[in-house]
Amino acid sequence: MAESFVLIDAAGPSFTPLRYGILAVAERPTPADSKWLHGIVRDERFCGVPDSYPLLPCTGSPYPEGGLVPTDAEGIVFPESDAFQVYAWLPCSPVGMGNDLERLRSRTRQALTDGAPRAVEPVFWTGETSIAGSTIYPHLASDVMVTGGPMGATGPHTVRQRAADEVTTAAVDITEAVGLVEEQLAECYGGEGIIHVPRRALAALDNAYLARREGDQLRTLSGNRIAAYSGEGVGNAPDGTTPAAGVRWIYGTGMAQVYSSPPKELGLVPGEFIGKADNTTVFVIAQNYLLTWDCCLVAAEVQFGGAASGAVGAAGGVAA
Repeated sequence: MAESFVLIDAAGPSFTPLRYGILAVAERPTPADSKWLHGIVRDERFCGVPDSYPLLPCTGSPYPEGGLVPTDAEGIVFPESDAFQVYAWLPCSPVGMGNDLERLRSRTRQALTDGAPRAVEPVFWTGETSIAGSTIYPHLASDVMVTGGPMGATGPHTVRQRAADEVTTAAVDITEAVGLVEEQLAECYGGEGIIHVPRRALAALDNAYLARREGDQLRTLSGNRIAAYSGEGVGNAPDGTTPAAGVRWIYGTGMAQVYSSPPKELGLVPGEFIGKADNTTVFVIAQNYLLTWDCCLVAAEVQFGGAASGAVGAAGGVAA
């Protein structure tokens, strides 16, 4: 006897997004218009350290009009960011879904909502989208400086990508790595920034008492927010390579902002959803994103291992 199945109108298990991802940690401004969809250039916060000067008689003036200009003055920086699109689509035969277009719409919206963090996090980390050969700026894993167009005929160029400042020469444990990143972040930024880690690092951070929960966020003792990432390429080195088994990279930046657009349905009437070749229905819904941060990009290589053994696959050791 053939088995029979009945499609019922009953909700399945509920879905709760994972905590502490970059979409939950970064600031989420609401743009006044859609101009940012073509990418943005902005006037970055000045993050340099003011100079000090002894109050002694007859020492002359330290100020620029007195002839003394600090040699390490950074000046104004214009960071540039690319926008990119995340989309979800569900192909379905009308035999399976009938003519219930609203059900198809609802399922596709849910697919985008549930999956968007896992789509944007690898792009923010590696700069790579699903389209081979495309690069989104800025991203975390980069060891090269990329400049954009000039700001006027004689003005400075925009900065599309900073090169990561690597503070380790070999893999270190999570405590040492976070300490080194925060030390450099305090030097170049001086405010509350973000520590970007692969999601596997959360257990190690908790085990080392490095993460403190404040509301819906994790922070270090210095006050830096912790953003956990997942997806292909997350944990890669600044040169883009995949680390050895048990090794991952973490990054520190100034405070970050993530722009996002409302989800948009790509198609207006049912006829636009029909594949003429096989009579399948395809509904697509998309959302646009853009990432920007202030001033700094710091990187550290981390060795994950247990106290009993550091060997891959050994009890208490690390996993590939």
